[in-house]
Amino acid sequence: MTQALIQDITLDLAESFGMKQPRGALVAKVLPDSPAQAAGIEVGDVIVKFDGREIRDSASLPPIVGRSRVGVSIPVDVIRNRKQKVINV
Repeated sequence: MTQALIQDITLDLAESFGMKQPRGALVAKVLPDSPAQAAGIEVGDVIVKFDGREIRDSASLPPIVGRSRVGVSIPVDVIRNRKQKVINV
């Protein structure tokens, strides 16, 4: 999921997304013409899993993404509108 800017989830943000505790990486910006945009990742999505791996905070996401194979569809679990859904990137 390249070309998206992410940030940590605070307790207040977690509550606003209907989460019991802070976890994951909040998508703050999706860059134009990026794989993230093409896959349908949106500003405000909270990435909680990437390729089956739990995302605890925003710092844990980039290394996992960096080890991903190029050209392969990868499931990304996001929380959007208080519901968890899977998007293939």
